Amino acid sequence: MFGLGNEIHFRGQTNDGKTVESHGRNTSINILASSLGRPGSRMALKPSKFVMTVSDENPAKLRFGVTNFRMSGPRVSFDGHWHDYLPLRLIDNQDWCGVELRPVEGYRETMLRVSTLRSIEVTCTADVDVEKFGPFEKIEAVMRRLCLIASVARGTRIEWVYCDRLNRNGELIGRTHVHRVTKQYGALSVIDYRGDDKATWLFLEGAYTAFCKRCEDFELDRGTIDSYIDAKSESDFIETRGAKLAVALEGLKHTFLHRSDSVFSELIIPDEKFEELKPKLIRAIDAVLREDPEVTTEQRTTFIDKKRMSNLNRRSFRYALTKLFKEIEFKPNGREIDLFIECRNKLVHAADFYCNAATPSERAELPPLGDPVEEYYFIVNFLDRIFLKLLGYSGEYVNIAEVIKGEEGIELVGAA
Repeated sequence: MFGLGNEIHFRGQTNDGKTVESHGRNTSINILASSLGRPGSRMALKPSKFVMTVSDENPAKLRFGVTNFRMSGPRVSFDGHWHDYLPLRLIDNQDWCGVELRPVEGYRETMLRVSTLRSIEVTCTADVDVEKFGPFEKIEAVMRRLCLIASVARGTRIEWVYCDRLNRNGELIGRTHVHRVTKQYGALSVIDYRGDDKATWLFLEGAYTAFCKRCEDFELDRGTIDSYIDAKSESDFIETRGAKLAVALEGLKHTFLHRSDSVFSELIIPDEKFEELKPKLIRAIDAVLREDPEVTTEQRTTFIDKKRMSNLNRRSFRYALTKLFKEIEFKPNGREIDLFIECRNKLVHAADFYCNAATPSERAELPPLGDPVEEYYFIVNFLDRIFLKLLGYSGEYVNIAEVIKGEEGIELVGAA
C-alpha cells in the first residue's frame, strides 16, 4: 500500500489467489456494530475504483451491473416474441455497438424491493462482446451514454456500478467496482414498461443515435440530463422539485443559445454595439424620469444603473423557447407554452406555483391549474416531451399528468 497526496493505492492477494487492487481517499466512517457497545468511527479506504482479478487472460465479454432499470419482467417482448434478454444495436455515425440487457436473477423480488423502499440496487446486467466491440474505453463510453438515455426513459437515475470480465466460457476472470453517483429509485417513467419492452427497445436504439449527434451542443453528458432527472426525484418537497425543473430548462436553454455554431444570440444587439449606445440610453431615460415629479431620485438612479441597463439587451425566455422548440420539432399548443412560462416565472421569481402566486389580473388572462400537484405534473410532462424530442423520439410515451388522474396516460409525441 502506498500514498500519493491524499490518494491511497492498495494492491494485494487473497488466500485463494485472487489479486485485488484499489485506489481512493482516506475517509472516516461511522461504525454502528453492536459488538462495539457504542457508536464509533474508523478510518477506511473509500476507493474510486476497486479491481479483483482471478486470471490475467483477456476477457471475451464484459458484463455491467446496472442499477434501478426497470424492464417488463424476467422475460421481455420487443418483436412479438418473448426473450430472456433485450438486444440493442446502438449506432453512432458509421460505428455501432451491441448491448444485451438482461434482468438479474430474482428480478421480480429485487424490483419490488427497490420500488417499495425507493432504494438502489442492481436490477439488470448489460453484456458487451469485447472481441467484437472493444476496447474497454469505447465500451465504457457507450455504457455511460446508454445509462443517461435509460435514465430519461425511466425518469430515475440509472448507472452501472460494476463490470465483470468473462472469458469465452462465460467464467468470471475479474471484476471492477467503480464509484458512481446514484439516486434513489423514482417511479416517473416516461417510456412505458407495463406491457412489454418494445417501446423501450425502440426508444433506446433511436435515442442513442440522436444523443451522439446532440451530446456536445446540449451538454447532455455534462449535467443537462442529470439536472432534469434530479428534478423528478420524489424525495424533495414539491415546490423544490418544481423549481429544479425550471432550473433544468434554464440549463438547456443556456446550452442551446451558447453553442459554438448557434445562429441565435441571447443578446438583441451585439454587446460591443450596445456598450456604445448605453450612455445615450441612460441619458435619454434619465431625462424622461426627471420630468415626472412622482419619480424619486432613488428610483431614478436605480432604474438607470449600468448593470440593470444591460438586461434590456437580453432576449425573452419565450424567444429562446420558440427557437429551441423549432430546432427539435416540438410543437406544443399556445396555451401550453403560455402556462408553462407563467409557471416557470413564478417558481423562479416567487418560489411558488402559479396557481398560488398569480394575481387576479393574471388569473383572468390565463387561468391556472387546480393545485400545485396538478401544476407540477404539467411541468413534468412538458419537460418530458422536450427531452423526448431532443433525443429524436416520436412515439408512445407516458403522460404522467394524466396517470395521476387515474387515466392510462399513453399518448404520442411527434412532429405534428
